[in-house]
Amino acid sequence: MIADDFALICFSRHRSDTVRAQSGRFFPEATYCVAQEERNDYRPCTRRPLLLHPNSVTGIGPIRQWILDNVRSRWVVLVPDDVVGCYSLTGTYACRLTDPALILGLLRNTAECAEAAGAKFFGFNQAWDVRKYSPFQPFNLNGWFDGPTGIGTREIRYDPALKLHPDIDYSLQQLLKFRLIWQDNRFSFSHDRWKQAGGNAVHRSEAAHKEEFAYLQRKWGAHLSVRWAKGTFLSKMNVERRQHGV
Repeated sequence: MIADDFALICFSRHRSDTVRAQSGRFFPEATYCVAQEERNDYRPCTRRPLLLHPNSVTGIGPIRQWILDNVRSRWVVLVPDDVVGCYSLTGTYACRLTDPALILGLLRNTAECAEAAGAKFFGFNQAWDVRKYSPFQPFNLNGWFDGPTGIGTREIRYDPALKLHPDIDYSLQQLLKFRLIWQDNRFSFSHDRWKQAGGNAVHRSEAAHKEEFAYLQRKWGAHLSVRWAKGTFLSKMNVERRQHGV
């Protein structure tokens, strides 16, 4: 939905055949943002008008920035097209959430919590394994996240050079300017990202990942650590921030 205070935007690329079975199940009221050349492919996927960006805008960072430049709502929640699950992690077992109205309420409530805390950027736990959830740390005020994210400012821009990992840079920019972000660890969204065609796969390769991380480490120096393990990357932000010391 696009409203004066809250917009829910699902950005998608070459996944018109799967988006309804994935993100569309959890965010049926989202407005799809797709390239102009894919308008006919995506029209059957939604009852809502499409938000069409130029074909030349590609990569996660440039697309997210284009959305922020063209949607004027106070809070813009950006949803990738590959979400396959939503979980509450506060019980003995992870509880799968499937009701779209409940999930929309979760997003709105998180935006309100972030705003009350003075944060301009919110997201969720990146791990949907309940064993990795600590009840003593239900929220983070630093770190980084991807997946569904909410943005309540236009003062910070996505780096156009980053087409794979703009979330890390954007989170660090938020911390540099506003001193905190809002990450609700009690909830998590799972993704089917690495095995699918479409989406950002056209930009993804081991060489491209390493090039972007080298760029990020040059840009942020000691505030970002990255290492490779078992074919994937492990990143850590070195930005101290505690709930009691904001």
